[in-house]
Amino acid sequence: MSEIARFLVVPSHLIVLLFIAGLITLLFRRTRGSSVFLLGTGAALYIVFGMGPVSYWLLGRLEQRYPAIHSLDHLENIGTIVILTGHVEPDPYFPISSAVSSSAAFRLMEAARIWKMFPDKQILISGHETAAGIMKKVLVSLGLPESQIAIEGRSGNTYESAVNIQKIMGSRSFILVTSAGHMPRTMGAFRKLGMNPVPAPTDYMTGQHYMDAKFLPTPSHLRYSDLAIHEYLGILWYRLKGRL
Repeated sequence: MSEIARFLVVPSHLIVLLFIAGLITLLFRRTRGSSVFLLGTGAALYIVFGMGPVSYWLLGRLEQRYPAIHSLDHLENIGTIVILTGHVEPDPYFPISSAVSSSAAFRLMEAARIWKMFPDKQILISGHETAAGIMKKVLVSLGLPESQIAIEGRSGNTYESAVNIQKIMGSRSFILVTSAGHMPRTMGAFRKLGMNPVPAPTDYMTGQHYMDAKFLPTPSHLRYSDLAIHEYLGILWYRLKGRL
């Protein structure tokens, strides 16, 4: 998908562009009328997408699609836990735990929670080689055995992870760990390739009742809307490409 199109449809990016355009047109007498429209539109978008109920509704519809794993009884006969990588940013000055983003950290914690119940399971981390390697180091630092953690480091996105994991796992069932908002697109891509993983969503950002969220717009709520729109656009793109 075009990076420009992806950039423009994210609410916060569009709001910034509208404000910039509004301030530029405000400098010239001929275009001052347009500046009111541009600034007003940007403000309206911030109010709408920055409101708690709106952002919770947009992201919550994705996060609540698959239930979280509470009982582990039905997972006994599944041998592998697959984790999709999140963003990482290594810095030798900070500890390894600070190299992973919050989404990656939640995925690691969920995988470790499940593994602690069944320490005979193998763990497979799929994504970019650097991110997968750092996430493996975090798990090892938490006490998980390095010998039971493998890396699939050739995937640059969700679909590539699905393709590469299908080659490794074949028809075998496995537990799939990723962020709850990312799970619908992930499950769709994996099932399209004939796999039927057990979803283990984590990294929830919204609650079950979107009207419980605060109405006043905030940057954090705007971020939730950004993530939701990004996922909806990704789902649409995957459908157009025949990946779902």
